[in-house]
Amino acid sequence: MSLQVNSMYNPHMTVNILSAFRKAVKSLLRLYKCRQQHAVRKIIVPSLDHDRLLKPEEIIFLICVEANRLEPQALLLCSSIRRYAGRYQNVPIVAVSPRPQLALSAESRKKLEALGVSYVSAPLNNTGSTYGTINRIVTGAWAEANLTQPYIVVLDTDMIFVSEPDFVRADAGVRPVDVKGSATAGNHDVLNQYWNRLCTIAGIKLSQLPMLETTVDQVAIRASYNGGFSVVKRDLGILQRTKDIFFASMQENLRPLAGSNMNVMASTGFVGTEASEWWGSSQAALSIAIWSTTSDVYVYDNRYNIPAHILVKPEIAWPLSLHAPPALLHIHYLAEPQYREQFHQVIQRLDCTQDVADWIEERLIEFDHHNNANVCLCTLAIHEPYRQRARVLCNDAPNLAWVVLTDEPADFSDLPVRAIAHRPTGPMAVDYLSRIPPTGENRGAAAYHDKRFALMGALEQHQTAIFLDADSRINCKPRLDTFPTGISVLPVVRRNIMEHLQTAGTWRLPAFVALAEHLTGSADILQEAHWCQESCIAITKDGREEKFFETWGCAAAFMQEREVFSGEGGCIGLAAAIAGWTVNYDAVTSFGATLVHEGGGPKDK
Repeated sequence: MSLQVNSMYNPHMTVNILSAFRKAVKSLLRLYKCRQQHAVRKIIVPSLDHDRLLKPEEIIFLICVEANRLEPQALLLCSSIRRYAGRYQNVPIVAVSPRPQLALSAESRKKLEALGVSYVSAPLNNTGSTYGTINRIVTGAWAEANLTQPYIVVLDTDMIFVSEPDFVRADAGVRPVDVKGSATAGNHDVLNQYWNRLCTIAGIKLSQLPMLETTVDQVAIRASYNGGFSVVKRDLGILQRTKDIFFASMQENLRPLAGSNMNVMASTGFVGTEASEWWGSSQAALSIAIWSTTSDVYVYDNRYNIPAHILVKPEIAWPLSLHAPPALLHIHYLAEPQYREQFHQVIQRLDCTQDVADWIEERLIEFDHHNNANVCLCTLAIHEPYRQRARVLCNDAPNLAWVVLTDEPADFSDLPVRAIAHRPTGPMAVDYLSRIPPTGENRGAAAYHDKRFALMGALEQHQTAIFLDADSRINCKPRLDTFPTGISVLPVVRRNIMEHLQTAGTWRLPAFVALAEHLTGSADILQEAHWCQESCIAITKDGREEKFFETWGCAAAFMQEREVFSGEGGCIGLAAAIAGWTVNYDAVTSFGATLVHEGGGPKDK
């Protein structure tokens, strides 16, 4: 019996169907590859022999904490240890403030004490450097000399435990850095000379550092370990050796990223270009200290030091063990309100338990409360028109702390603000309207240097003070972002003082040259110090604010004696530079977006 071909058979249709099928298969393969690339990959990691694990009584957790954004981070971290660290949840925790001028508030100390945390404030970091990671270096050396447990687990404060960790018995336990950054990839690398010099300081050859692969960009580098998570055997002195290597490099001014003009975003905000030039140097010192001491180094798997801030990018894969959940997240700045949604997405992506997700959500509410409690808004309200405007301004944000510097405190008695009586030291609006001729060939604006006293008053009880001109309005609920130490201003003028004076109010230049020479003996600082737009200023304490206000006061007196009533932003910029602050133009930008400034000069009604 012969086969009969269906008379409806169409070869062209068959070709089209096959072609469509092939295209569909290719699309499915592309989709699969894309999902594989975006998803958290599951890998098999051999189970650890429990005899190799450190016993809880053998270790102690060590963190650095200061009265800034590290404060709520530390509370979050310590709470996560007590809840999720399993066999290690009751291990002692020591929190150290290595700069006493940034010691914790009594309220935060009580919260840490309730978590069983021992708090120490000691003058360990007297460098005055803006590179805050020095805190961890000096605290580690202090811990080796003063603690008794055989092993120290050093943690950055911007971390959260989300499941029980396994701490392995080894001379040192570490995680590779996430991206190449300040590491060296070999002889051809521009950073090789820097690493060679550090190894020479430590008395070893660079070749003694093994090659490894960075966890995110997967670059082959000489061993460079993340300083935010390490486990060291205390009696080997690795952390003291880290300090010795780093400070020797500091004496030689060995900055791995010198001249890079970067501004690194850390968990406490943008650190500034000077600190950014040192970025990665602490990790280099730690890595070299380890390999100059021991070869018994355990590299922890991808359950630890998970860079949550990088995983907000869905295209970055992160392999995790099939048989164990993530243990330790390095969240960096993701706890801040503006990154909260991304934080939740990363938690879901890492398959954290619902209990973990709910607990983090609950704890972040307290994190926000702490942020608001650490920030105080302030303004200057001298004479009736400005008192009226200040009352309206304070009512725009009634749930935040306020300080009002005013000649009539009684006008604010019905508002939940702290009104401070003040007699002006310089001309106020009424003086410009009644007795002082227009300044600067009718181009100058009134300068009210007395606003520094409002900032000083706000800083008496808070970590950060934000000054707003009284003729401002807050047009929506303000979002209080992370405020770095030092000074932050709106990026209205992003020039040095000399550049600004050469294009705006040139008549003031001789006075500023004289002021610079009076303060520093030279006018050169006008090329370095930056102009600070003065309608919205944030000051966050780091111990140098006293020098800042002292210099600002000297500048104000100098200018007012010469009847130069314009250029307050230049005086503020000089004071910041002399105090050692780098002006930050990013930190108040989002808050500034909620402001409407009336402006227009002195007001009589």
